[in-house]
Amino acid sequence: MEFKNKADSQSVEDWMEQLGNDCLELHMEAKEIMGVPNSKRGDLVKWFLEYSDEPQYQMLALMGFYDKVDNERKNLILLMLLPLIEECRTYVKKIKAQKPEDRAIRAMAEWGYRAGQSVSEIVNDLIDVGMLEESDGDNDYRDNHERRIQRYIKTFPSFLRKEDQKPRVEKLIELLNQANKIH
Repeated sequence: MEFKNKADSQSVEDWMEQLGNDCLELHMEAKEIMGVPNSKRGDLVKWFLEYSDEPQYQMLALMGFYDKVDNERKNLILLMLLPLIEECRTYVKKIKAQKPEDRAIRAMAEWGYRAGQSVSEIVNDLIDVGMLEESDGDNDYRDNHERRIQRYIKTFPSFLRKEDQKPRVEKLIELLNQANKIH
């Protein structure tokens, strides 16, 4: 996950393939959750690609449009990738500083939150799958879990909850059309 700049000797297509691989590796590192059934993993990836504002998903979506647009919009896409590469590099450092179990709890909390679950429901799910310990009747213990999940929610990358979501494809088409009008 290096998110390298394009080398002079490298074709744009090869560079984008490299960036795409870095994006998928970042997804695996940051979002793959043990214990999530394979049937749900596809939904998780699809949701992130369509709705998450995290830079790796924005990059994948932009690169998916690259072969389908005219040369002027291709240049716009390339320009739009540059700041996202920097964001990804920063995100990689942040992810690597986290413990794997904390990363997994955070990812499950994010998935539950985006699906509309309450903090209490998220904690229940995390206890059910064994990611958080169940308390021995001590409310402080449960309160600590709920405070932790609430802290995570405050720092989640921006996205709209399921009921307010607009697919990325629509947003990208609008953005590319607006940029094309400016030039």
